[in-house]
Amino acid sequence: MMKNELSINGATKKKIVKNFSFDVKFESRKINSKLKRKMKMRQTD
Repeated sequence: MMKNELSINGATKKKIVKNFSFDVKFESRKINSKLKRKMKMRQTD
């Protein structure tokens, strides 16, 4: 019983970590595109 609960907890933790790292990647990508846009605007000035 305890072993089973632990494995389920481990699986959900892995899932949460996976989702978290995916969110971080997505956010950094958004920030990068915003920065690139700003750089382009500066170059046209």
